Amino acid sequence: MPAGTKKSRAEPDFLTGDSGRHPQIAKRTGDAVLLTASGNNKSISVHCRNGEACWRLSNMQFVKDRKTLVGMLPKGGTVAEIGVQRGRFARHIYRRANPRRLHLIDCWEHQNDDRYDADSSNVSDFKHNQNFRRTRQRLRRGIRRNEVFLHKGYSVPVLSTFEDGYFDWVYIDANHTYEGVLADLEASLPKVRPGGLICGHDYTDTPAWQAANFGVVQAVHEFCGRHQWQIICITQELQDPKSRDNPSFVLRHASLSDDVFTKSAWWRKFMP
Repeated sequence: MPAGTKKSRAEPDFLTGDSGRHPQIAKRTGDAVLLTASGNNKSISVHCRNGEACWRLSNMQFVKDRKTLVGMLPKGGTVAEIGVQRGRFARHIYRRANPRRLHLIDCWEHQNDDRYDADSSNVSDFKHNQNFRRTRQRLRRGIRRNEVFLHKGYSVPVLSTFEDGYFDWVYIDANHTYEGVLADLEASLPKVRPGGLICGHDYTDTPAWQAANFGVVQAVHEFCGRHQWQIICITQELQDPKSRDNPSFVLRHASLSDDVFTKSAWWRKFMP
């Protein structure tokens, strides 16, 4: 963590491995299963559709919520949020992660897709225009300073305009269908620099969210198995009965060693 940044004593830190209690988490989507253990055992096996373990996770960390998570991600980098809505979380990223450049990508228009109709974020064009104006208002300081950039368009073609390896990390929170999430993961992969992170929201597949055609869990598992990436962190919103939010995830390439969680290794690997 950079000098001058304060961290609450109660705040878990997945950079050092001090993440407190490790809750039971069980995720299932079709035949894809995420098995976790409680207590001090933090090793996790993920099984693909054929029932065989396609990758293994070591030292996965659990963080209180996604706002806490943002405070632990690399500071001063080049960041993208894919799926912005009204800009609330984008403003939090701007304030807590202090990015040099924050690119906000959203189509801000209604999508005529039967699979996406059940998602409450797929509002009318009128409301999307309101959301765009609200985002611009919330991030006005960063926009004036040429630190925040709004990209009004669909994520895959917008991401294709950036050079490969451009982003230090991205946060995906757009179309939550399996097809939409997988497309965003695949489009983000070449745009994140070696050692960078791909993060995202709504890592849940409870019956209510399945009814809304959420396919985040299935897409994340398939992406990791296909490209040898790992889930290194999941937030714990589901463990808080007062929380109305869903968990977030953080992915990295599996080739990185476990010492990525120490502070010195984190900055050496992610922010040289």
